[in-house]
Amino acid sequence: HEHLAAARSCLDRVPLARPAREDLLTLIPYLVDRTG
Repeated sequence: HEHLAAARSCLDRVPLARPAREDLLTLIPYLVDRTG
């Protein structure tokens, strides 16, 4: 998943609180599956 890797690297640059970041990381694969 190139999209997943790109999203992860973007999230690494954003100083989000850890819980929010974990939530996003669980949502990303779902969104990628939905969008193809």
